[in-house]
Amino acid sequence: MKTLISLLLVIGLLGCSTTTRMYSGPELPESQTALVRGGDMSINLVSCDGVKVTSSAIMVLPGEHTIEMSYSGSGGSSKNNSFTKFEAEAGHTYVVDK
Repeated sequence: MKTLISLLLVIGLLGCSTTTRMYSGPELPESQTALVRGGDMSINLVSCDGVKVTSSAIMVLPGEHTIEMSYSGSGGSSKNNSFTKFEAEAGHTYVVDK
């Protein structure tokens, strides 16, 4: 039983904050990519450049990107997703906020 609880805890922690690489090829160092994440749990990343996102943060290459996001929280949820286009710079972190 103790092992099962430990395993569930590890799985839960892994699911809390995941980062998806939104580029192909070898993994690059943070100095050559940009991180995009939601500002709090109410901001959901939906897609990046038309590719569905299922994590709370994404790594992208430098350049122009379009992020689709939704909102859900105690005050309600968005009826329509929002889109924003931005120019990512290597080594930077971008936080999507309300």
